[in-house]
Amino acid sequence: MKRTSSSSDRMDRPDITVSRFRYLKMCGDIAKHNLARLATNVKHLQRLLTAAGHGVSEENAYLAVEGFFEWFQQDIFIYHSSHIAELLNNIRWAIFDYLGPEFRRSFHPTGEVSGLQLYAYRVPTEIGEPVAHAMYWDLMNRYRSRLWVHRFVVSESFKSLY
Repeated sequence: MKRTSSSSDRMDRPDITVSRFRYLKMCGDIAKHNLARLATNVKHLQRLLTAAGHGVSEENAYLAVEGFFEWFQQDIFIYHSSHIAELLNNIRWAIFDYLGPEFRRSFHPTGEVSGLQLYAYRVPTEIGEPVAHAMYWDLMNRYRSRLWVHRFVVSESFKSLY
């Protein structure tokens, strides 16, 4: 992942290249630990800055931790949040689509009371345990409620940077 900067902040923020795994691990550690517990990540940051042509002391690397984390929170995560939302929505829709045939096979109305439709599910015979039976009903009832976020696609411009 390469950090790009505008001309206005190029003087105080170098371009660095860092793997996505390392970046996420470092930001996770920074989010949950104070500076005293970040020695390993400070060393990683120091090496990244040195590789980018900005050798810094360990002390200055400690001071750069907040800016590194801010870059993730305010630039990268915000930039990718719409793409992440699209991916999560795609997963939900794939599960919904997968359950559709089973719901249509299983659901059947059983009557009506005071204007309310009663229903039941034809639970597969392989499901014999009471807990599994209840989980099946819960899953089918969740399918009945439908998804409230429609399918959407985020512009490619929100997927190409970093």
